[in-house]
Amino acid sequence: MTERTATKVAIAIGVLGGLAVYVCGYFVWPSVASRDPVRLALWLSAGPALVIYALFLACLRFRDSFEAIDPFRGVESQRWKINQRVLTNTVEQTAIFVPILLALSTRVDAVHAKVLPLGVACWVLARIAFWIGYRIEQKWRAPGMAWTHMTTLATILWLVRFSL
Repeated sequence: MTERTATKVAIAIGVLGGLAVYVCGYFVWPSVASRDPVRLALWLSAGPALVIYALFLACLRFRDSFEAIDPFRGVESQRWKINQRVLTNTVEQTAIFVPILLALSTRVDAVHAKVLPLGVACWVLARIAFWIGYRIEQKWRAPGMAWTHMTTLATILWLVRFSL
């Protein structure tokens, strides 16, 4: 199997796996008794922030080699470089997901408010899968990235549905 084919398989795993988790989660996730979905979404925004904080901690220079304390030497370990790339990508994904989540919270009705914590839970798990996959081998970051995308897309679709 070529590297390109393996990456496509990894992406398919992420798309199908993430979609399956989200759909199953929708049917088993308990209803949310929230009269204020905006407050709920603000509280849930701590989930992505905690993922970013964990990645920040993983990137502290004292966790790398002594020589890496000077950032201009370019001697960081492969582990540190991966953590840094995952951190950067997670900040970028958060900048997309959280505003959409907050926008959705202003539109969602009480019956469907459970999509807020479901979306955050899937997004957080997807980012962790991305981090773990990246640490295994670069192509295995694809399932977590695809799952992140599917979760963000589902949140966008809910926003469109409740905005019409």
